[in-house]
Amino acid sequence: MSHGRFAFVTLAIAALILAGAAGFVRLVDPYGLYGAPRFSGFNALKPVAHVQLAPAKLARLERRQAPHLLIGN
Repeated sequence: MSHGRFAFVTLAIAALILAGAAGFVRLVDPYGLYGAPRFSGFNALKPVAHVQLAPAKLARLERRQAPHLLIGN
């Protein structure tokens, strides 16, 4: 196998693995960010937001795309 073909096959496999992982995360939707349908026994239970407070806040902030941000207590 030539070096070019080996590099192509390696990159193609890496891309397929990354695409598969991204698709799986989108289907499971662990924090309810994508609005994926919920299936009992598969992805119906989600972590409670206060347990994962920092990632949940950041994700919701990014999704809202608010023009202003208020910081404080």
